[in-house]
Amino acid sequence: MEKIADSQQNQEKMTSSLKKYYTDTPGSAEIERLGANLDAMRNGKKKQVILITSSVIGEGKSTVASLLARSLAIHRKETLLVDFDLRRPRLHEIFEVDCKNGLIDILQSDLPFNVCMKETAIPHLILISSGILDISPGEILNNELLNAFFEFVGNKFDNVIVDSPPAIHVSDPLLLSKFVDE
Repeated sequence: MEKIADSQQNQEKMTSSLKKYYTDTPGSAEIERLGANLDAMRNGKKKQVILITSSVIGEGKSTVASLLARSLAIHRKETLLVDFDLRRPRLHEIFEVDCKNGLIDILQSDLPFNVCMKETAIPHLILISSGILDISPGEILNNELLNAFFEFVGNKFDNVIVDSPPAIHVSDPLLLSKFVDE
């Protein structure tokens, strides 16, 4: 009963961008099914890092990443959603938070991790926005701190959802794939 009440409160607090996608629809049922399938694929592992990409721009990968992160978080799993789409970041818009103080700042050692974590209206869901890009995305993705970042978040959160750029246009998803489980 408590879980149902929490879920209803979460729906009320959710940003308008997410709320329009998350209603009792076949699409929301598929997101729930995806979350259940990913849980089943853990094979006993407690932590999981998942990369979400698409083939081209506009296919809804940021929406899927957001809804999947929400689905995992409402089941009381500590979930981190990271905007690695450095060229066209969108998650800060979906969650209505500032893009500044994000991933780029962490990887350039400008700010500590905890300063860049943004709470969302959904309990157990933390967002790290992309930050403001002032150098080449390739430099960020080849940064020596990237491995340490994934090791840290992989140990801290039950689930880490990585929203990456489309795979056809840039090599970023390939570079990120070595750090993720699924």
